Amino acid sequence: MLDSNAGLQSRLSRTSEYDLGVLPRRIGNQFTAVFNLIAQRDTKATIKLAKDSGKIAEATLKDSSSMKTIAAMTLVFLPATFICSFFSMSFFNWKASPGENITNSLWIYFVVAAPLTAVVIMLWILCTRRSRKKIGNWWLKRRNSGLV
Repeated sequence: MLDSNAGLQSRLSRTSEYDLGVLPRRIGNQFTAVFNLIAQRDTKATIKLAKDSGKIAEATLKDSSSMKTIAAMTLVFLPATFICSFFSMSFFNWKASPGENITNSLWIYFVVAAPLTAVVIMLWILCTRRSRKKIGNWWLKRRNSGLV
């Protein structure tokens, strides 16, 4: 009976020794599993954030397109509106008697308004290109420096 107790104690001791040897690997495996679960949850959150950012980008693009249309329409009509305001000053003889011309200079309106409109549109195009070039250079520098 003493031999069987000693054999049982010896087997129990080896089993405990084996368990203690395996325990660090088990802890490491559990740590890895928990880390992977957290990483998976973070990845899901990142994917959701990316989808939401895409929706915001689409909405921003639509708003930007609308704003460009409004700006372009303003560029087209603003110079002519200015010229109309200019001519409303006492340039025309609005109290002309019948048979008299109100003005012989109506052609001046078109001669001034059309080139002025063209100049304003060209300035807008140049400013837009310059601005886009600056932004492009800024992004290029940022990407090359590893910030993006």
